[in-house]
Amino acid sequence: LYMKEYQYRIKGSASLPREVYYQCVWMIRDMERLKSLVESSDSDAGPDDRIDDAIVKIDCLNRALEEIPDYYRKGIIESVKVRGGGFDEFAHANTWKKWKTRFMQAFAANLGLY
Repeated sequence: LYMKEYQYRIKGSASLPREVYYQCVWMIRDMERLKSLVESSDSDAGPDDRIDDAIVKIDCLNRALEEIPDYYRKGIIESVKVRGGGFDEFAHANTWKKWKTRFMQAFAANLGLY
């Protein structure tokens, strides 16, 4: 059984459209493959749209992570990759949800989806 991925909402802040939210979730879950694609690419082979697209997505992810405090970054990525994972005990669940929401909004904005 798969659990549903829920989008958290911050009071006074608009939530992402469901379709945009899920696109971001699956891009984050696909980051390891994208990173290995970029690392294994041959720079002498000429332009490759797949490589360029992967580089843009990785850059958008890294820029969105820069807006989140360091000590939340790993947990937020893990919570997206594995539903229910990643949140450590050093902060309240609402704090984690707030930073995850801000991260997802920044990632969608960086991608030009929102």
